[in-house]
Amino acid sequence: MKTIKAKYLGKRSDGDYTVYVFMDLDNECYVMCTLLPNWDCDDIEGTGYLKYEEVTAGQEYVTHYGNVDKYRYTNNYLINFIREKTC
Repeated sequence: MKTIKAKYLGKRSDGDYTVYVFMDLDNECYVMCTLLPNWDCDDIEGTGYLKYEEVTAGQEYVTHYGNVDKYRYTNNYLINFIREKTC
């Protein structure tokens, strides 16, 4: 998992999945992350700290049923976003 300081830029939702775009403020590059349908996350806006997991197609994971499955696609999955406090 990675945690970076990031600025929220936008999102696209197709019903189940939401894809967010962030600017990595330390490396000046863009990061796209998918929020899975069964994960909750507060409203994302502004600048803050983004925690996400990079996965590779074929990598194994354990499902919530305890079964072993493989990721079908290479992707970044959003774990959490905490807004930076402004004074």
